[in-house]
Amino acid sequence: ELLQSCMYPLFQPPSPLRLLMTLHTFGDENSGLSASCADRPLGRIIAHRGAPRHAPENTLAAFRAAHDLGARWCETDVLLSRDDVPVIFHDNQLERCTDVTGLVKELTADQLFSLDAGSHFSQQFAGAGIPSLEKVLYLCGELGMGLNLEIKHANDDETVIPNDDEVEHEKQLTHATIDVIENYWESGGNCDVFFSSYSYAVLDICKRRLPHVGRGLLVNGIPSDYKELVCRYACSSMHFWTEDASTSMELIAEASAFVPLYAYTINDGSSARKYLSWGCAGIFTDALDAVTTSVCEHEWSLLGSCHETATEALDVAAPNDVLVN
Repeated sequence: ELLQSCMYPLFQPPSPLRLLMTLHTFGDENSGLSASCADRPLGRIIAHRGAPRHAPENTLAAFRAAHDLGARWCETDVLLSRDDVPVIFHDNQLERCTDVTGLVKELTADQLFSLDAGSHFSQQFAGAGIPSLEKVLYLCGELGMGLNLEIKHANDDETVIPNDDEVEHEKQLTHATIDVIENYWESGGNCDVFFSSYSYAVLDICKRRLPHVGRGLLVNGIPSDYKELVCRYACSSMHFWTEDASTSMELIAEASAFVPLYAYTINDGSSARKYLSWGCAGIFTDALDAVTTSVCEHEWSLLGSCHETATEALDVAAPNDVLVN
């Protein structure tokens, strides 16, 4: 319970995002702005691809491991099979995490499901397959975890501007993903979903088709036009890569006053505490147990210091013979 209490922000300060989004989209019936969108929180500490230090990333075993470590939210990646089935896998190329080479989009869903996506991690997980989005929704719903779905950019290099065919593929992936989610909810599923993407085409479709579901703008460094982009796609948050040299403490403080910021991928406690202290609303991590423990211990120590300071102040302000309610 102590670890889980640190998964959410202790306090989320108001920001000017809601007003600016309203002004930006006033009169646009497809703006996607809703009462829940701008304020919808992700977790404070989000399990990145499940728990990839305990099980092979983006497998059902990784999501179960994340739950066992106290995760309230998991981040994962969605790609499209040759026969238009959304599957959970990070790379467009298959070789890093399976026993074959080639592209995900070149194989059917059944072919992808038959691959070994576990042996690269450990023989203990030999035969662990690539799961479908539908299976992961059902699992996370049963476990009570929210799911941040990164709808993937058509190119593994997110800085590459997609060509027309790649944009069309991203749109197809997004529509197929939303179809699966809508069918899952209509069947009674209760997994909480949040979208994120580098692709503007993806964010635009999510905004129009599921305006009540939160959206995160994925970026490497925080761009100079971040306010315009956040407003245009009615994003609830912005998720940035901490390795980008242009991302400074001052820029994080400025941007976090406008939109909730989430940093990726943070795998040590000191870095997690640093980015949270700079104003980030949350972090993505592969090292869920170590990072959560470090953040919790630090924040509980701060609460203890505040309690001691407040007690000392009361002792000074109120003599022993005065009753303080």
